[in-house]
Amino acid sequence: MTKLLRTYGTHAALLGVLLVPMRLAYAAPENFKALVNQLVGLIDLATIALFSLAIVFFFWTVIVQMWGYDGGSAEQKKKLQETLFWGVLVIFIMVSIWGIIEILQQTLSRGLV
Repeated sequence: MTKLLRTYGTHAALLGVLLVPMRLAYAAPENFKALVNQLVGLIDLATIALFSLAIVFFFWTVIVQMWGYDGGSAEQKKKLQETLFWGVLVIFIMVSIWGIIEILQQTLSRGLV
């Protein structure tokens, strides 16, 4: 699994490095406000990608642990419960922080953007 993550992580990083400059080159900002809007757009894309990776990783981990779960081992049951608890908690915290930042952006940029 580590080799799989390393391979796909490398490919995803390379794709991101190649696509980000292309996006900036084809839409050159005319002023500072346009530049900031482009940077915010890139950060939004990175946030969505991070959420997607977190959710996929969470479900992948749960599936792998459930695949090996035989129902009788208390240690396996405890590990699965901990994985579910911490995965849901981390995703909840990520979404909460994203929502708070979105509220702050909407509140503070009423007349600016």
